Amino acid sequence: MSERFAKAMICFAALGCIANAIFMIVAPMKWYLTVPTVSQTGPANSHFITDVGLAYLCCGLMLSYGASSPSGRWQSLIAGVMWLIAHGLFHVFEFATGKATASRFLRDAPGVLGLPLLVMTALFILLVTHRVSADARSRRKD
Repeated sequence: MSERFAKAMICFAALGCIANAIFMIVAPMKWYLTVPTVSQTGPANSHFITDVGLAYLCCGLMLSYGASSPSGRWQSLIAGVMWLIAHGLFHVFEFATGKATASRFLRDAPGVLGLPLLVMTALFILLVTHRVSADARSRRKD
């Protein structure tokens, strides 16, 4: 896996998080009405939507930093992906416990479990594998 590919994928995920965050923060009620399954979770709460938008913004900024700073890439990826993974797992939990219907879960999945979560998780695994291999090669040289 090339460094350029890794940076591109991190940037892609960061931009998705930041774009969603801006939409949620600037127009929370419009965001609520635009995302089809959100209204099925209960009445709109613009404060809560903005709070979640801020979480997406933080994830996006951490991922952006990771793309631009090789020295801080690992820490940035971990910080940027933690909330995305927790959010995705919560959706899986709701489905597994019957709190979300299969149709709602499947409609939510592309945005919650698809991009950027799956892309970032796969990329993170690839980067960790690459790092472990590089560390092992470095130790053999010593």
